[in-house]
Amino acid sequence: MNKKADAEGIGMIFSIIFLIIILFLFYSFSFIDKGIVREETSEQIDLSNININLLSLLRTEVNEFTISELIIDCYSKDDYSKLSTEVNNIFQDYFDKNYCWALIIIEGDKVLAEINNLCGGKPIESIINIPTPNTGDLTIKLIRYGAEKSNPTYSRDIS
Repeated sequence: MNKKADAEGIGMIFSIIFLIIILFLFYSFSFIDKGIVREETSEQIDLSNININLLSLLRTEVNEFTISELIIDCYSKDDYSKLSTEVNNIFQDYFDKNYCWALIIIEGDKVLAEINNLCGGKPIESIINIPTPNTGDLTIKLIRYGAEKSNPTYSRDIS
């Protein structure tokens, strides 16, 4: 019997077992990571989409103004009725009808206007600040509620 051949055979068996263990660990960890990544990505996609929706809404042109310019115009006149009408039309025509959408305008701690804010469900918010000519910033919130829209379109001016 050749002892050198026996040693090489035993070494080959251990190296194959080691390779199988490494491949098994790699295979099992690849499944664990996929589940975690999917959950985080889903929430990030929702947040990213609502941020894009808010930016698109603010850049939407209505008559001679964009919505962001109309917000500043309504702020200077302290009358949000025209803005409310235009935003509700945009919500009805262009936004996903399976969700309930709301737009809130805030200055400091004071809510200046709430447009279509009668929804329920889990909210996802996007917030942006718009500078005003004379004072600080206006905070604009676009909120998408997870429940389907069940209430009629409603807006109110808070003075």
